Amino acid sequence: MIKTILCEDEYWVRKGLIKQIPWDRYNLELIGEFSNSIQAVDFMKDNPVDLVITDMNMKDGDGLSLLDYIIANHTECEIIVISGYTDFTYTRKAIQASVCEYLLKPVETEEICKVLDKITSRIHEKEKLHEREEKTVPLLQEQLLNTLVSSDYPAERNRVIVNELSQMGFSLSDTWFTVQIFTLRKEYTDTDGMLSDNELQLWFRNTEPLFTSENCIFFRTKRSREHFILLWQGTEESPVSKADFILTYRKLADLCPYLLKSGIGDSVKGYSGIPSSYNHAAACLDYELEDFGVSRPVAYEDISQLPALPSAPVLIDEPLLTGIIKSGASSEFKKFTSDIFASCCIQSYYYLPACRNSAAKLALSMERIAARNKVAFSELSGAIRFISDMISAEEINRFLGICFEKIAESCRYEKNTSSKDIISEIKEYVLANYSQEISLMALSQKYYINHIYLSRLFKAETGENFSSYLTRIRMEKAKELILKDTFKVKEVAEMVGFKNPYYFTKTFKKYYESAPALLDKIK
Repeated sequence: MIKTILCEDEYWVRKGLIKQIPWDRYNLELIGEFSNSIQAVDFMKDNPVDLVITDMNMKDGDGLSLLDYIIANHTECEIIVISGYTDFTYTRKAIQASVCEYLLKPVETEEICKVLDKITSRIHEKEKLHEREEKTVPLLQEQLLNTLVSSDYPAERNRVIVNELSQMGFSLSDTWFTVQIFTLRKEYTDTDGMLSDNELQLWFRNTEPLFTSENCIFFRTKRSREHFILLWQGTEESPVSKADFILTYRKLADLCPYLLKSGIGDSVKGYSGIPSSYNHAAACLDYELEDFGVSRPVAYEDISQLPALPSAPVLIDEPLLTGIIKSGASSEFKKFTSDIFASCCIQSYYYLPACRNSAAKLALSMERIAARNKVAFSELSGAIRFISDMISAEEINRFLGICFEKIAESCRYEKNTSSKDIISEIKEYVLANYSQEISLMALSQKYYINHIYLSRLFKAETGENFSSYLTRIRMEKAKELILKDTFKVKEVAEMVGFKNPYYFTKTFKKYYESAPALLDKIK
């Protein structure tokens, strides 16, 4: 069972969520429900929890303190944040941490199920991965390397770790060290771009044999599931050449089927400096050269000289943005986003956390504009989650461009097409194509309308559900064909869109209370 707690200050909202969530379907066990984050934190101190579902804006102890506690103490715990789009201040922490799934109020059961599908899949993947790793010696090697890289232990403790590694085949001398971090993700298309644990593990296994040099060790870090570490060892006299880092990155980038990024820490003398070099390398992942994008790694020695980014708030001119969207002028939208991201650039370096926050605010503004025009689609409803995972300004811009094109197209369509026109077109389409595979989801994509909204619209205009309408049309056509006594039942089934003749017979019998073969007897 997946141990789950729910944190929501409004009693009836909390009880409604409990009733709405399909607990048995996802093997979830509700082990606690709380009205504020203080109660939830106290509970988690003494009880293991796999999943936390929390509101962010609560009267008595908001969700940020709970989120901070989970990030610091329960890194394996999955989180679902439920909040309104006006509560951006309360979700900023979640965006920056990249640790949660995000749902907007009011929450639809279908949206909850989509998120739970992803989360339970991740939990099961982690469980399987942990089971496999616990049976292997490389896990102990990886744990020791992670301890050496991420913990500031005394010199005596470091020497014990190094000796244990030496017994496993990793020989390290107390000389110069440099940490290089690699992170990767799928480029954004129509998915969230995140790699599964299995995909990450496969990439690591395929990549590890490429490092045959005695002066580097390649391994996964426990701090972040997408991070991989290359620990370089120099000589007693000097560190590794910076050219080696860049050439290694290019070699990996050429072979990698994903979007690859790298950060290089400062070279340090002795084991005790390794955690510092790791932190430097991790900091580099927050930066991207404006001219080069992700085509070359960022070194800490370069970004450490940059001044602090001005903390001026990002202001979105929604009336101007609305006009640009309705005009469909993509060049104007590119200029609009370019002006917003200009404040995120420091001496030719994009500061990506600032870019993500600006992009998230822009996406929320676009969602509000879309809602006013009765337009909705999955990219915008999951924008905060998508953007928080992106590792380059180019990827963020591409995502925003896709959102803009879809909203602009939908607004143009809405301008000339009423609800009745849409439903009339769909009915005509079904009458002409009932023999083909037809789904409400495909039709919603065709008309750029959220499938839930389209379902409600169809029921309001016709008085029946889309599935009932489709079945009725198919059954009426089937009856006409059967009464002609020209075709076999199997042929009729195919002609009205049923691939399985047995399922057709079952549906027909339920609809007319008679098997197809007996229909002529009850005319």
